[in-house]
Amino acid sequence: MGRYRAAFAAIGCTSTLAIARECGLDPKSVYRVLDGEQVGEHMMARTVATLARPEYAPLLADIGIEPTLDSLFEVTTEPASSEAVA
Repeated sequence: MGRYRAAFAAIGCTSTLAIARECGLDPKSVYRVLDGEQVGEHMMARTVATLARPEYAPLLADIGIEPTLDSLFEVTTEPASSEAVA
């Protein structure tokens, strides 16, 4: 999750706790995304909303990252497992 970490480093959040605090998330959610695990819509929405703040636009533009789902996450449309389909 290099782009995710780079985006937050650009705005001054260099630790998992700092990212969680900035987004208003549980640190466990941030650990999951940094470990490449699947995360929910709430976590992704909070991340995008945080990084889309106007004050962060120039910082993210400098490193070529847009605050969008496609830019920060691998979005799939298939269920995570067959158990999720039931």
